Amino acid sequence: ERNIQLRGFELLKVIHLEPNPFDIERDLITQTFKLKRPQFLKYYKARRRLSKIICDIICERKEKKLFERDLLSCLLNWKGEGGEVLSDDQIADNIIGVLFAAQDTTASAMTWVVKYLHDEPKLLESVKAEQKAIHKSNEGNLPLSWDQTRNMRITHKVVLESLRMASIISFHFREAIADVEYKGQKNIYYICKTSALFKKWDFFCVKMHHANYPLC
Repeated sequence: ERNIQLRGFELLKVIHLEPNPFDIERDLITQTFKLKRPQFLKYYKARRRLSKIICDIICERKEKKLFERDLLSCLLNWKGEGGEVLSDDQIADNIIGVLFAAQDTTASAMTWVVKYLHDEPKLLESVKAEQKAIHKSNEGNLPLSWDQTRNMRITHKVVLESLRMASIISFHFREAIADVEYKGQKNIYYICKTSALFKKWDFFCVKMHHANYPLC
């Protein structure tokens, strides 16, 4: 039976898209109308094929009335304030956007993690020790389970602190310069880097993510 779960890069790995849609990612972001140029035609070919594959998975999920705890199920069951639902094309478009966004943001986050670990030798050794312990308990050759990834407490805090210190977003068209109140809720500008909460907000500090870390 065909696996109809959507798991990020696994989808693209199974599809073997040609041309590779990631090679023309810039066209997905900037292109809003069709131009008869080779690179754009390649994009539309890959875009249509990927959209069709996702729509087929959507139809199969609907026919079998399956519910998985994943992005696809969230989009299939979404309803607006007026009861409106998303069309198959809209769902496919959202999923394709997530696939592209996940690629760059994941790569950026990993780059910053490596940078900060390089700057913190003692922390790097702690992360290595944690990973070696999990690798040993896993007999060294078995795939990691979800529970095992949840036990990487030091590694997890390193990732969180890296995300706090460095933005993983490639595009910054607009930037808030003050707190904003929206629908009765106050949105604090850059809460992870405000001196009102953190004394040393501009320093890399994994301890900041401990439950008992003192705030200002």
